[in-house]
Amino acid sequence: MPTELSGVTGSSSDTGWDNESKDPDKYLKKLHTQERAVEEVKLAIKPYYQRKDINKDDYKDILRKAVHKICHSRTGEINPVKVSNLVKLYVQRYKYFRKHGRRMDEEDREDRELHSSA
Repeated sequence: MPTELSGVTGSSSDTGWDNESKDPDKYLKKLHTQERAVEEVKLAIKPYYQRKDINKDDYKDILRKAVHKICHSRTGEINPVKVSNLVKLYVQRYKYFRKHGRRMDEEDREDRELHSSA
């Protein structure tokens, strides 16, 4: 049974993958950072969900988008103040689009169409 984490055989130059996927320390650090980001976002989003400012689907979308944005930031830090501000802005945006009868994915699609036609 292979002991590799990535499940890819061959050298990194053969597959096009960098060495990060084969280094267990970097993988664990990335996983730990992502778990910390999830916990911070959950703490920040919980009051909005309890007040019913957002529904369950909005909660899931905001959690997914915020964690992705935090984990792919250049600084790599997880600042609780910045996380709560990011979540607050996402909640405001979701409330706005729900009030005006549009969904976030429709808005994203319109943005892509505008950028592709320009």
